[in-house]
Amino acid sequence: MDHDDARASLAEAQRLAGVARVAAGWYSRFLVLFGISSFVVAASFAVVDRMTAVAVITPIWLVLVLGLTIVVVLRSRSSVRGYASIHGAVMAVWSAAWVLTMALTTPTSASWLPLLGGAVMAIAAFVGAYVAHRRSRA
Repeated sequence: MDHDDARASLAEAQRLAGVARVAAGWYSRFLVLFGISSFVVAASFAVVDRMTAVAVITPIWLVLVLGLTIVVVLRSRSSVRGYASIHGAVMAVWSAAWVLTMALTTPTSASWLPLLGGAVMAIAAFVGAYVAHRRSRA
C-alpha cells in the first residue's frame, strides 16, 4: 500500500466516522424527545381522567413517536454501534415501566404513580441517548 492509498483509506474512514456520528446524533435526539414525550403522556394520567388520556393524549403521542421515528430513519444513513442492544434495553425498560404504570394506575391510586412511571421511562431513554452518544465518539 503506498502513501496515496493510505491517505485515501484514512479519508474514507474519517468520512464514515462522521456519518456514524450524525446517525448517533439523530438517534440520541430521538431518545431524548421520546423520553420527554413518554413522561408527559404518563404524567397526563395523573392529572386527566384515564379515558380522556387514552382517547386524546395517546393518539397525539403515537403520531409524535411515529413522526420522530420516520425522521430518524430518513436522516440516518448508518446506525450506532450496538444499536440493537441499546434500543432493545431502552424499549425493554420502557415497556416494563409502561405496563406497570398503566396496570397500577387507577382512579383511586396515588397521583405520584404515573409520575414515577414516566420518570422511569424518561430515564431509560436518556441513558440510551447517553450511551449512543458516547459510543459514537469512541
